[in-house]
Amino acid sequence: MTHHEVIGHDGVIGVVVVHYEDPVGLGRVLDALGTSGTPRAAGTTGRVGRGGTHTPVRVVVADDGSTTPPDLSDRPGVELVAQEDEGFRAAAARNLGARHLLARAADAGDHVRALLFLDGDTMPTPGYVEALADAVAALASTAPHGRALAVGRRRYAELDGLDDAGVTAFLHDPDPARLLPDPAWLEEGYAATANLRAADERSYRFVISAVLALSPALFEAVDGFDPTFVGYGGEDWDLAWRAWLAGADLVHVPEALAWHDGPDAAGRDDRADRVDDGPHPRTPPAAARRLAETRRVAASITEPGARDPGLIWEHPDVVVTVDDRGLRAVDVLLTCADLVRGTDARVWLTDGAILRDGLWPESDPRVCLGPVPASALGRARFRAYVEAPIRLSTTVAALCESATPGEALHAPGLLVVRTRDLARGLTPAPPTPHAHVRAARPDASLEAEWGWRSPRTLPVAREATPTTPATHPHSTKERA
Repeated sequence: MTHHEVIGHDGVIGVVVVHYEDPVGLGRVLDALGTSGTPRAAGTTGRVGRGGTHTPVRVVVADDGSTTPPDLSDRPGVELVAQEDEGFRAAAARNLGARHLLARAADAGDHVRALLFLDGDTMPTPGYVEALADAVAALASTAPHGRALAVGRRRYAELDGLDDAGVTAFLHDPDPARLLPDPAWLEEGYAATANLRAADERSYRFVISAVLALSPALFEAVDGFDPTFVGYGGEDWDLAWRAWLAGADLVHVPEALAWHDGPDAAGRDDRADRVDDGPHPRTPPAAARRLAETRRVAASITEPGARDPGLIWEHPDVVVTVDDRGLRAVDVLLTCADLVRGTDARVWLTDGAILRDGLWPESDPRVCLGPVPASALGRARFRAYVEAPIRLSTTVAALCESATPGEALHAPGLLVVRTRDLARGLTPAPPTPHAHVRAARPDASLEAEWGWRSPRTLPVAREATPTTPATHPHSTKERA
């Protein structure tokens, strides 16, 4: 079976609905999905389709540790998975639901055409499931490795006072008097990126998990959401960032519309921040949440707009690998110093002799013994491969930014390539000379570089040959 046939328009659609302590809201979401009514085939809740074609839909409710799990006895075919209440763990709950759906499909011999994610307070309008699943399937049919991400449109309304029938009527014909403002920055982002079809490395900000769909190939490639996210927000941006780096194609589907009861996060925060601090000002709860979310995102999204690249982070923007086997310690030490200087980078060594021998400063964690952790590989914008001892007259950060998207920078001794380009199958061209990359001197010594070099040559190495101890009147460490 060809790749196109596997991800085509037949197969099942999986829908994961995340829930916590809101049975009324969950019931309205499931009603909107069409899950009530007469019993259906085991494991399916209905079918959607156009032009006489119909695709089975499987719905799983992923409960994030409610005291009383939701009662789904009147929802034929809807399945429940649950995890312990260990804080707000929507990311882990989505993974739990998605993996259950994929396992059920595998047991039945089906393939999943699309994985859709809905929050338990976000009610889809008629045609939502079909529109989002169609978009993912179409995008995946041409995307490298079938990796595709689609995001629908979430709007906001005050639905207080409406019963279930009233909510259903609103979803079919919204009452303008109940509408709340849409986030302008999100609409502007979609407009600027042609609905994400012209996305760039900052477009992860326009992906929201409440109305999200992934191709199964993408879900598997990025290993789902990061389950270490605990607390509100950030996990969708993290997933979108890793999807971008994994080479995924993105699209916004405005006709896949779902409604949230109440204002967007900014509106909810405005309400929560209206507190009387009295004589002792404090950080309002919503502001504290935003602070924690921004800090958490900065730790995982390496794009410079999300963090201060001048700090040292566990997950670097540039992953550098150096095969130091058989190389002189001084060459490895000086090469590593040039690689990390002025750059949000970490270096992983194959052998690590300079680490074992205590030559690299223990206070600097940016040079490590390989292999590179998968979490770092999946988050770094750039990969750099050092093929021989080199010296740089600029920073690795500057070299990375100078590399044209879709092309590698390949100089003698150094290959720099975008992680996304690698994922999409880029083959680097042969090395060509580069003005800022040169081979290390075969007679280089640490004392010549660090003991006698003029401060004017810092912070990067220059082409000029430094004065060596052999030609200096004080040629030993005991100089006065």
